[in-house]
Amino acid sequence: MSFFDGFRKESPAPQPPPVAYEQTFQAALALQKQGHEGAARDLFERVAEGVPKDRESCHLLGVSYFGEDYAQAANWFGQVLRRSEENDQLRADSLAFLAQCFLKMGDRKQAVMCLQGLNVFRPALALELAEMLGLLKG
Repeated sequence: MSFFDGFRKESPAPQPPPVAYEQTFQAALALQKQGHEGAARDLFERVAEGVPKDRESCHLLGVSYFGEDYAQAANWFGQVLRRSEENDQLRADSLAFLAQCFLKMGDRKQAVMCLQGLNVFRPALALELAEMLGLLKG
């Protein structure tokens, strides 16, 4: 190692060309199904960072961190919400997971806010999750 090696910046991982994002996403799904979470996360992150409107990769990253690193999972579920205004299934699922993340991290207020957002377009799911998480009491 030379003296100058300590001052060199790490070069970022090369990003796949835009046409390769779907292939990268499919490869990540395959790795996830095979139980290779770390490798799948790396590929999902490449897609999420390279395609500003991609939400599915963000959601799957949140799911992959859920139960292991709630703060990281919450970050990715939050990305889904920031990337979409639509009231669709992916948004509802992300809100439900996000409520659980906040509760696991001890932030009951944020968990309730997520459920209030979910209640706007999926009231039955919001109520079911609130009951399951014990958020209807006090």
